[in-house]
Amino acid sequence: MRNNLKSAIERAIEHDFINRVTSGEWVGQIPKYTEFGHLRDGVIHYNVIMDMGHQMRNVSLKSFSFQTLKDFGFRRFKIDNFGLRHFDTNFGGTKILDITPQDFESKLMFDPDIQSMKLIDSEMDFCKYLIIPNFTKCKSGSEEITISNYQYLRSGYSARREGELPVLSRWFEFPIEMPPAKYLQLVLYSKDQLIKEAQSRSEEVSPDLEDWNIIAILGQNSGEVEPMIPVTMMRNALGMEEGGNGQPLDKEEYQKSVDFWSKRAIVK
Repeated sequence: MRNNLKSAIERAIEHDFINRVTSGEWVGQIPKYTEFGHLRDGVIHYNVIMDMGHQMRNVSLKSFSFQTLKDFGFRRFKIDNFGLRHFDTNFGGTKILDITPQDFESKLMFDPDIQSMKLIDSEMDFCKYLIIPNFTKCKSGSEEITISNYQYLRSGYSARREGELPVLSRWFEFPIEMPPAKYLQLVLYSKDQLIKEAQSRSEEVSPDLEDWNIIAILGQNSGEVEPMIPVTMMRNALGMEEGGNGQPLDKEEYQKSVDFWSKRAIVK
């Protein structure tokens, strides 16, 4: 809730305020903490009244770091190495090209509405979802197949990254610019899961992993969790060495995925 974020900011300000007083930074003046701070440009600011002359002073948090804010209750979602593909112009799925990965992470950390959202559980204990309003210019990653757009469908073999087996897929190649997606579906994996997968493929582990990390960003116009593509479920069942996550195939969930994706295709 927003109150949780407000409480986290207040605790961070109180800590910073006491440090400034005890360190002697405000020697000769007695600052009086007056009001709740606010976030601006990714930095916490707060006001103090200096006892001499009752001067109002705007102060930025002195010891500003992600770890400091995490200690006071902020959540940080790290984009892992695999998730960075969404910021590559050559990627075939949802592309985010108007902001950097660092700015994307900062937006998630400093937006009160996003901070207050509850993670959505999945069938896998190492995976959760978060659906947020789209604050980028990225397009929807899939569209329904209709009589008016089926001529833009393409198919071919492709792999998501080096070392994976190419699989047959289909996608739209529209001749016009599509409007931005309404939502972003973030797929989050636990730190332990990402370490296991990287080690199984002899890959470098992403630095500074958090408890929950972004491995996929899906632009969509639905505010609900959309099923993963059937071939992704198949790849997961093949095991970590083949680029999956090792989750056994659930036939019921697989059929739900087929029902959904038989009517839709990804958009490149």
